[in-house]
This record gives sequence, C-alpha cells and structure tokens, in this order.
Amino acid sequence: MLKSKLCLFIALITLASCSKINLNPFSKDSNADSAYGNATKYVCDDKQSFHLRMFNNNANAWVIFDDHEVSLAQSETDQNTYTSGSITLLTDVNSTSLNNGEKSVYSGCNPQS
Repeated sequence: MLKSKLCLFIALITLASCSKINLNPFSKDSNADSAYGNATKYVCDDKQSFHLRMFNNNANAWVIFDDHEVSLAQSETDQNTYTSGSITLLTDVNSTSLNNGEKSVYSGCNPQS
C-alpha cells in the first residue's frame, strides 16, 4: 500500500513538472491572462477590467469577464459601436466604454500593453 502511494506521488510530481498543471489550487497562476487566448485586457478608470476579443473581421466583439462572456454585434450605422440588447460597447482610439442601457458600467477603458 505504501509503495503504491509513493509511486502515485512520484507520478504526480513528474507530471506537474512536465506540464502546466497547477497542483496548488490556492496559488496564483502567473499566466492567468493566457486563458483569454488572443483577447486584449482593458483596464478602466475605476481599475475594473475586462478582456475584449474581436472576431468575424470586427463584425462581432466578445467581452469577457471573470464569470461570464457577452457577444456583441457591430452596429450597422457606426463601426465603433457594438450592441446586444441594452448592452453597448463604444470603442474609440482614446477610450472605450461599456454601457448597460443609459448607465455607464465601465468607462475610460484602455488596452493594457
């Protein structure tokens, strides 16, 4: 029994050293942003942040939060505006904002380099 536990322990250590598996659920993964793929992180005036991924030749925007994602379609009248229901993403060279109806939820957002 002890021999099988020792073999399992050695196998786990070897596996962890050869892969990106994190055996400690309480540690911070330094590559956490890599989970967002090719999305760009935006940091806003209030230090809140989200990730933004454009796809379909910029016809759609995917806003990624820690606990959910929202897909938005580009406006037919303004190429810098993306909407879905009451949610509106306004992209600008100087600043990006995300609104829910009339309320600005994220403002002064800029891509993090």
